[in-house]
Amino acid sequence: MTTNAPSFPHRLRYHHLMVAVLIVLSAFALRSVAIYQRAVSDPTFIPQVGTDHQFYLESAKGVLDGTFPTDAFYFHPGPSYLFAGIYTLFGSTDFVLLTFVIALIDALTCGLIIGAGWLVSQRVWGGYLAGILYAIYPVAIFYATTPLIAPLATFFVAGLTFFTLWQKQKFTLWRTIILGIFAGLLAIHRLNLAPLAGLYVLWLLMLTIQWRTSILHTAIFTVLIMAIIAPFTYLNYQNSGGDFIPIATTGSAELYMANNRDSAGRHGITFAHEHIDMAYGQAIIRDAQVAPEHFFGLLGYKFALFWSHLEAGNNLNFGTSQLHSPILRFPISFPVIAILGLLGLSIAWHQEKQIAIFLGLMIAWMCFGFVLVFAFGRIRFPVVVPLIILSSYTLITIWDAIRANQLILLLKRHLVAIIAIMLLYGFSTWALFPTPKLPPERIYADLPSDAVRLDIQFDGVTLVGWRLLDEWDYVSNGWIPIFESYAVELFWQVNQPTDISYNFFLAYIDDNQRYDAIDTPIGTVSFPSYTTDSWQAQQILGEIVTLRLDEDIPQERSAQIRLGVWYWSEDGLIVNVPANSGEPNILIQTIAVFNNAQMPDATDLPTRDVVFGDLIALRDYDVPTTGTIGETIMIPFTWEATNNITDDYRLFVHVVDEEGNNVTQADTRPIPHLQTNNWMVGYVMQHSIALLLPDITGTYEIYAGLYNDSNRLSVDAPDNRLLIGTIQISE
Repeated sequence: MTTNAPSFPHRLRYHHLMVAVLIVLSAFALRSVAIYQRAVSDPTFIPQVGTDHQFYLESAKGVLDGTFPTDAFYFHPGPSYLFAGIYTLFGSTDFVLLTFVIALIDALTCGLIIGAGWLVSQRVWGGYLAGILYAIYPVAIFYATTPLIAPLATFFVAGLTFFTLWQKQKFTLWRTIILGIFAGLLAIHRLNLAPLAGLYVLWLLMLTIQWRTSILHTAIFTVLIMAIIAPFTYLNYQNSGGDFIPIATTGSAELYMANNRDSAGRHGITFAHEHIDMAYGQAIIRDAQVAPEHFFGLLGYKFALFWSHLEAGNNLNFGTSQLHSPILRFPISFPVIAILGLLGLSIAWHQEKQIAIFLGLMIAWMCFGFVLVFAFGRIRFPVVVPLIILSSYTLITIWDAIRANQLILLLKRHLVAIIAIMLLYGFSTWALFPTPKLPPERIYADLPSDAVRLDIQFDGVTLVGWRLLDEWDYVSNGWIPIFESYAVELFWQVNQPTDISYNFFLAYIDDNQRYDAIDTPIGTVSFPSYTTDSWQAQQILGEIVTLRLDEDIPQERSAQIRLGVWYWSEDGLIVNVPANSGEPNILIQTIAVFNNAQMPDATDLPTRDVVFGDLIALRDYDVPTTGTIGETIMIPFTWEATNNITDDYRLFVHVVDEEGNNVTQADTRPIPHLQTNNWMVGYVMQHSIALLLPDITGTYEIYAGLYNDSNRLSVDAPDNRLLIGTIQISE
């Protein structure tokens, strides 16, 4: 740090504070003009129904009339109560008035940044530059015109930064109290920024103060945070029926939404999310295992997006709003602030490591939080606080170096940092432009060896093959527990470039009834989209597709997973594309759904426990001992698969006369609508077989067995035919 500069705050004069106030007022004026410009022509200025900022406005009114909350907080509770306080203070729920108050809060953020700039650079111009940069930064102006969390969270981050840095000048208890309040308010406004509170504890450890003092201030700081959070924890406890939810239920669901195997890192329902069949944390791990290139590629994509000039939006879009407000088109982009800020971090490391560690960890955590959750500009936005403070420090340092003819020496000293920044932005440019290269598509040079080759052509696109996945091992056994998903990887190829974007469906069909399906353009299941009209010939693209099968699916029945292809014609009609075999769609696999939580009730039949081929156990059956000629009797059987069955076996029941001749017989599946290769291991099933008795009186033996392709499944009986009873037939 510059050693010959006046130390803040001891040598600040009245006119220095007046300049700071002028910058703050200028910031407020710019934001007020932007509010007017957006209100006049920007249709997104008024929050739309269904958006989260519209929810905050309505929930604030609910706080005032006692109708909010009724459930545990899903959204962060801070804005609802802050907006309610503003409504109460001004005696109005007018949205425009509220927006001007938010703009004022954001202008005060500018003041806190000025103070932090003074502390870091130890120069009044260091504070002025930081304040001016924030005042005219168009993204900051934009968020100040919205009832979003972003400007509020940034205010609390700026306060946490300013008062922490000030503690280095003169350590006081009242600043620790203010810091505890800021940290608590930050936690209830932006949960992913709550860990920044730990940086103040680290700061205390780095200060040269007695350990007893450090413990005392840490305790006070922590108690204040907990005191602010506690009322919301209590409301959650009451409204959820006793669940411990510290702030809000946002968490694992959002993490999965932002990081699943199909995700683009945004807030949106993908096929993976729609068909999830386990806890979110477990599902993230499974997706990372089944599609590691997508998981880690997506993290790389979000990391590149964090440092880029792009302001990714969702409910509100900065780029769209720029069209309605010239102020939002000021030529200051995020990379300008980031490059100067990262260089300032290197300068601070050489001059004042304590500040570098504090601000560096703050930047690192915000980057990590962005990469971990949704790739939205408003989640990235608070990082401009430490970056702008460090940017002003960089500019002051460069000015001093120019005046002292030491610019080359300064650049040499920070050459490693400059190279690292160049590599960072080289990676960001490569990853995002002209189209996203991360996460990579699942491109194969050849069909994987464990896949089933089909080479079925649908017009200009070929289904090369498919394979089941180890992470859904039950699917390879031909059955699915209810509420879980069917999964398959499909492999597609175009033999020559095409201008058609083909679609496919994968459907669960039972008795010609379609119960569940995925229907989407080929190549768009996962981000980034790669439709067939942009494919290279002979490349094989893999797509992991899942279908969650719920309780509306008929159970204990063999159904089919079928696939078909279609596209939109130029006049907007659906054109179904048959396979080259002439079939409208093709069979991928037969499958059955079981509810293993509801096994059939035990029977009162005699226990038999006869096992066929170490695969199928006949648990019990009952054959009547008498009958009349020509009568149809019912023989109940109870079956259980003891191991996975790969073939479809049929049940034969023979009625044999005294000479050993087969007189009548029944031939059917043990469970008529369920192939044995779709039986769930350990699942007990019951069914009665109809058997027509002979039309001649006498004594007959009844035998049963299982067979496939004329080969009987082995059982401990002669000729693999089990004697199950003797019947006396009379007139």
